[in-house]
Amino acid sequence: MHRFVAAFLVPEEVLRNEFNIRKIETNSIEMSEVVELMDVFLVPYKTLVRRLYEIQYIRIEQCNKFLAEEDRN
Repeated sequence: MHRFVAAFLVPEEVLRNEFNIRKIETNSIEMSEVVELMDVFLVPYKTLVRRLYEIQYIRIEQCNKFLAEEDRN
């Protein structure tokens, strides 16, 4: 269910378009850029991070690093 919701709220094509606009390369996204994209798609931080991993935009190591961050940071 969560995967469906993430795919619905953060369509891959639209997300990749945002990467192109912002000139964000694969595996080089910074936490500040993730936060900016949260505002664009109006989704929680962890949802967006998981979506980035699902579409193979970040590797598992970076995904785990992002997910290890406290929500308040």
